[in-house]
Amino acid sequence: MNKRLLISIIILLTAVIALTAASPAFVDREIQRSDSLINAGNYAEAVRNLDRLEKKIDRKDIRSLSKILNTRSEAFLQIGNAPAMLKDLRVLIESDKPADLWYFDAEAYLRLAEFHREYKRFILNRKYIRKASAVVGKNGKRPGERELVEKLRHKIIMRKIRASIASDSAKVGLAQIERAIKKTHNIDDSLDLEMIRSDAYSHLNRIDSAAAISSRLIADRRLNPDVRNTVRMNLIRYLIEQNDLKAADKEWELLKPSSNAHYNLKYYLTGRELAKAHGDEHTEYMYFKRASQIADSLTGIYSNAMTQVEVDYFEVAAANHEAELARRANRQRLWWIWGLAGLVALATAIAGFALLKSRRGRRRQAIIEKKLGSRNAEVGSLTRRQALMEQSQQEIRNILASKIDDAEKVEEIKRSIQTSGDLESPRHMDISRHDDATGEFLAKLRIAHPNLTNAETRIAAFVWQNLSNKDIAAAINRSVSTVKYTKSSLKKKLATDISLEEYLRGISAMDDAELARRANIKT
Repeated sequence: MNKRLLISIIILLTAVIALTAASPAFVDREIQRSDSLINAGNYAEAVRNLDRLEKKIDRKDIRSLSKILNTRSEAFLQIGNAPAMLKDLRVLIESDKPADLWYFDAEAYLRLAEFHREYKRFILNRKYIRKASAVVGKNGKRPGERELVEKLRHKIIMRKIRASIASDSAKVGLAQIERAIKKTHNIDDSLDLEMIRSDAYSHLNRIDSAAAISSRLIADRRLNPDVRNTVRMNLIRYLIEQNDLKAADKEWELLKPSSNAHYNLKYYLTGRELAKAHGDEHTEYMYFKRASQIADSLTGIYSNAMTQVEVDYFEVAAANHEAELARRANRQRLWWIWGLAGLVALATAIAGFALLKSRRGRRRQAIIEKKLGSRNAEVGSLTRRQALMEQSQQEIRNILASKIDDAEKVEEIKRSIQTSGDLESPRHMDISRHDDATGEFLAKLRIAHPNLTNAETRIAAFVWQNLSNKDIAAAINRSVSTVKYTKSSLKKKLATDISLEEYLRGISAMDDAELARRANIKT
């Protein structure tokens, strides 16, 4: 039972530690601890602590990740690990941070400005100071962040003063320092301004004033140990220029190397100058060799000529990243454009096909309506003509029934039949209107055989004109087989044993008396 209880307690404690290990409060405590290590000069331990903290947090927690990257890049800057610092700053600037974390961008730009100032790349130094100023100016009126904005503005002012001093504008820098000292009430900021003023006096060759300020700063217990040692190395240079080698040796004895590569570089360069002042060539060469080794390790991927070439490697990497993103966006945009173009082309083709089909349908409908109209007109005309023919035939029957052998009367009947035939000609060929002989033949045929249909009468006229079956079919817009069938039906109806052509020519040769007799026989 006791073992189970102990195991349960261990599991519970482990779960509590796992849940609270990466909480915001825990991250803030670890960040403060790392800041304390950096202020104490223990940069390597600060980096290790931040590396462990990064493994514990969720990579999606942008707020905690930004704090870690910001603090760790400062430690890398102090150590001199430029590639690692630039990598952290790039991730920090390019990350999609919440709006209230805007100050991390300003801190990153100021760190880049300080980095380029140390390598005497003043154009890039001023560029990143301007970028930091733009970020602060854009977010300077955010509510509840007045103290943070003032702190960043003070940092920007100090970076500008350092840039002015480094670019041989020490007098301008001194004037800016005096104005900044009057406005600041922070002790740490005042100490920073005093150190910058000491550098300005050294650039103006006012060594006594620079040495006095440095001595005053060294005596101040509030200074960071590394900063105090840096000021002490500056003081040793000033004492060497004043030929006070005894005081310089006394200050040198208080210095020793550390884990900071930048500090060690300055340390060995200062020792080299002191050995040179004493005329100790062996010690001078030893310090120079060690300083060269540290300088080579510091530059790393940056060559020794980087101080003479104004190329921003950070900007180049960021530009390459942006160019790659732009290429991806352009490819995606191109696919969308081609897809939309394809859809538009497909829709246009469908619409054009539908329009063409509609036009063809309307054209076909118009042709059909036209044919129907002509057929209806023809049917109406044939109906009227049939009525007239029946009326004429009835008159003929009445005349023949009265046995009138008057030739003039027969002629009148023939003209009446011809006139009635002229009211509407047969289909596709107006025979009687254009040919008197054909009209006379049709009149005789109707008298002799009044029971023939219009189609049979038309075929008889074409046969009488000695047209071939093919010509007749073309004239009436029918097939040759239809013409043959109609001729066979006509021959049966005429009840003749001779050929159809001979029989029709015989009717055409009859006189009026024979026609009247033949019509009387038929009736």
